[in-house]
Amino acid sequence: MHRHRLRLRRRPNWHKITSLLQNIPVLSLPDQQNKSTAERIEEELARARAAIRKAIITKNYTSDRKEIYIPRGSRF
Repeated sequence: MHRHRLRLRRRPNWHKITSLLQNIPVLSLPDQQNKSTAERIEEELARARAAIRKAIITKNYTSDRKEIYIPRGSRF
């Protein structure tokens, strides 16, 4: 008879996660006209990372941006 070992997952340590996220640098670039496409993409990604970090810290998962399309319903 085989015995299966039950693995319990520990709950995430939110204090540790938020302190780690606060130390991630956010890229800030000057003048939009002098930026390459890659620089503009990186800046938008930095904004997205900052928004995700803020949502995790504040536990607020709503967007500040006016969204044109908001998906609804199940996806799976």
